[in-house]
Amino acid sequence: MPAEKYGGLWHDAGPARGWVLVYEQFEPSRELLGVIFFKAGMFKSSVFEKAGDPQWRLPWWSELRPDALFNSEEEALAHVRVRLANEGAQA
Repeated sequence: MPAEKYGGLWHDAGPARGWVLVYEQFEPSRELLGVIFFKAGMFKSSVFEKAGDPQWRLPWWSELRPDALFNSEEEALAHVRVRLANEGAQA
């Protein structure tokens, strides 16, 4: 079931697939959302942006690029921060 998160619709399919959200960072000036999920000793990092959909009043959070997997939360966190900085520089 979608829920509102930072002004956009968020469909959190992670728990259904066994992933648990352990970190998120919202960049309001660029409207980017960096997240880290955990499952079975692995960390998955992703960066999302708002994407409009004519069927919905609010935009959806959609992933900018494919996920990246890491063995440690520190590596995943560093990756999310670099991606947020790089995506902001391109805007």
